Amino acid sequence: PTANCGIPWLANLGLVLLVFTRFLQGLSAGGEIATVTTYLTEVAPKNVLSRGVALVNVTAAAGFLAAKLIAYMMEATLGPAGVQAWGWRIPFIL
Repeated sequence: PTANCGIPWLANLGLVLLVFTRFLQGLSAGGEIATVTTYLTEVAPKNVLSRGVALVNVTAAAGFLAAKLIAYMMEATLGPAGVQAWGWRIPFIL
């Protein structure tokens, strides 16, 4: 409905592009975590190796937790109808 502008197929194109870009973002994030962990295992000094590898997983989990917290706060503030109507755009700005 946002980008419809009187052209019915334009709304479907926007939805397809949104799903596709979120899919690419998920692939990118998944690939980065494994790559960074491998890189740190190869180049980190022995005395901080375990701390560095653990930090990658901790920060990834913290990012997922922050995203879930933002989604929860938005739904608690706007309500389910507000999130479905226009509030779903806010996380893309954040």
